[in-house]
Amino acid sequence: MSEKSEKLFLAIGEVGEDLAMGAGEEPLRHKKRAWTRYAASAAAVLVGVTAVVWTFAKSATRTYAVAEAVYPETVERIPETPEIGEFLASSVPVFMDGEAGKNRVYSPVNLYVALGMLAECTDGESRAEILALLGGESIEEQRAAVTAVWKKVFRDSEYVKCLLANSLWLNEEAAIKESLPKRLAADYYASTFRGRMGDAQYDRAFADWMNRQTADLLADSVNNHRFSERGILTLASTVYFRGRWSDEFDKSATAPGVFHAPDGDVTADFMHSTQGMVVFRGERFTAIARSFTMNAQMFFFLPDEGVTPEALAADPEFLSVITDWMEFDEQIPAVVELALPKFDVSSETDLTGGLQTLGVTDVFDRAAADFTPLADGGGIALSEAKHAARVAIDEEGCTAASYVLLEMDGAGAFEEQKLALTFDRPFLFAVTEADLPLFVGIVNTPAE
Repeated sequence: MSEKSEKLFLAIGEVGEDLAMGAGEEPLRHKKRAWTRYAASAAAVLVGVTAVVWTFAKSATRTYAVAEAVYPETVERIPETPEIGEFLASSVPVFMDGEAGKNRVYSPVNLYVALGMLAECTDGESRAEILALLGGESIEEQRAAVTAVWKKVFRDSEYVKCLLANSLWLNEEAAIKESLPKRLAADYYASTFRGRMGDAQYDRAFADWMNRQTADLLADSVNNHRFSERGILTLASTVYFRGRWSDEFDKSATAPGVFHAPDGDVTADFMHSTQGMVVFRGERFTAIARSFTMNAQMFFFLPDEGVTPEALAADPEFLSVITDWMEFDEQIPAVVELALPKFDVSSETDLTGGLQTLGVTDVFDRAAADFTPLADGGGIALSEAKHAARVAIDEEGCTAASYVLLEMDGAGAFEEQKLALTFDRPFLFAVTEADLPLFVGIVNTPAE
C-alpha cells in the first residue's frame, strides 16, 4: 500500500484513543439518552460500540465545550430502510450536476441529517419547506426519521466504520434560546460549543473538531474556514466511512492503463480481479457491486456510450439500484473480469443554489425566514450552506468523509445594550474632515 493510501485507510486509527482521553475532564451537561424506537415491529439487533464514540481530546476544543455528545453503549439496529427515497430522487441530480468534466462527491445522508437539524431551528413556512424536501409530515416525524437513518448506517467494527457526528457552534454574544441546543444535543447527539466568532482561537477549535471527525481527510477545506463576526450559529454535520473489501484486490495485478477523461486521455493505476458476481443491466448502464465486510457495498456504474454520468445520476434506475438493489429486475450472474482505477476524488459544493432549486428558499431570505426556535427578533438568515466530500479507493478498501456547514447570521439575535447617556457636565468635542480634526473643543458650559 502506498504511503498516501495507508494514511487514508488507517486514518481512523488516529481518531479513536486520543479522542477518548478527554472524557471526564469536566462535568458534562448532556447525559446518555435512550434511543426512541423508530418502528415498534423492528427486530432489534444490538451492536456493541465504544462507550464514547467521539469525545474531545486535550485540545483547544475543550475551552469552548458546553456539552459533548455521549453515544449509547449499544445501538439498536433496525432492519427497515428509512423512507428517504424522495429526498434522494430530488437531491442527487441537483448536486451531481455542475461543471462538465469535473469530479463531484455528495453525501445524501450528511445533508439529510444537517437539514434535519436546520428544521429544528426554524418554524412556519421556513420549516415547512425543509420538511417537504426531507419528506417528514411533522418535525416529530422528521426527528424520528433522522434517528432511524443514524441507526441504520452506523458501523463501528474493525473492518467497517461509518460514524456520524454533529455539533453547534454558538456566538457567545448572540441571544440564543437555550431550548434549541438542548433539543439538538438530546435528539441529534450534537456537541455544543460557545465562543467569540471572529476570534482565531475559536476558528482553530472548530477546525480541530472537524478534522477529528473526518480523520483529516478534508483538512485543506476545513482549515480555511473562518467564522463571521456577525455569525449567530453554525451547524456542522460530518460523516466518516472506512471499509475493507470482502475480497481485496491483488496488489501485484495492479497496472497502469489509459483512462479516457473528458479533457483527454490520462494514465491511471487499474486494479484487476476476475470473479463471479451479479451484474445490473439498466437501459443506459451496466453496474456491479463490490462488498465490504459487514455487508456494506460500493456500486460502480458504467454509463452506455453517449450517456454522461451527470445524466445517469437523474435516472430512476440508478437510484433504484443503490436504494433497493435486490428488487432490481435485470440482474445477471456472470464471471466478471474487472478493471477498476484507483481514485481519490473530492469536491466542495455551495449548497445555496441547489437547496433553492429544491424549494428551500425562505431560510435564505432575511425578511421571510422564521428562526423563532433559535432567537426572537427576526433578521436572521442562512448565510452559508457548504458541503465538502472526499472518497478514495485502493486494493484494500474505501475511505471517505464529508461535512455540511449551515451558518446563520443577522442582527436579530444579538442583544442590543441599552445605555442612558446625558451630556450634563463638561465634555469634549471634535469636528473632523477626511480624518483631520477641523475643530476640537471643550464645553464647560453650553451657554455664556
